[in-house]
Amino acid sequence: MEVEVKFHILHLADIARRLEELGAALHCERVLEHNLRFDTGDRRLERDHQALRLRQDSATTLTFKGPSGFQDGIRIRTEIETRVEDFSLARLLLGALGYVVTFEYEKFRTTYVLAGTSIMLDELPYGHFVEIEGEPKGIKAVAGQLGLRWEAAIRDSYMGLFEQLKARHNLLLRGLTFDEFADLAAHVRDLGIQPADA
Repeated sequence: MEVEVKFHILHLADIARRLEELGAALHCERVLEHNLRFDTGDRRLERDHQALRLRQDSATTLTFKGPSGFQDGIRIRTEIETRVEDFSLARLLLGALGYVVTFEYEKFRTTYVLAGTSIMLDELPYGHFVEIEGEPKGIKAVAGQLGLRWEAAIRDSYMGLFEQLKARHNLLLRGLTFDEFADLAAHVRDLGIQPADA
């Protein structure tokens, strides 16, 4: 199961410093992630609130995610994940099975571990975020230690926020990549989302 909560952040470097003060271990240094979402031609996975993702960072990972539920603001969903050797071959394999790329997105991610909880510092083209994964009590405890306002937790996915930004600004974007956003001023705050560290 994936058990997580997401926050929009104004000052990501301050969160990193706070994690170091708390004794968090740096699990994975800052790395660029390249993600491809796959679906059937008729968007069956999206219709069923499922996701099939191929990710390239320091390794290549294939992930299936089931429908999301929420408990006290924390997202809970089935997640099945495995490492694969070759990104390009995995993409070809999924294509041979009839899946097509429906969404592409990038982010820089730095990962820390504190008291059995994973804390991801995410830099996306439209803003900065913190994701906290672990047991619900641990998630809440770490959010409190980081000074994050629980009521500012975001329920939407990065893809969902992207679709809202596209609609708000009437943008003709194919994906959530740094190149696509290079000349845009669109930001997640345009959606009325409050930063959890303000």
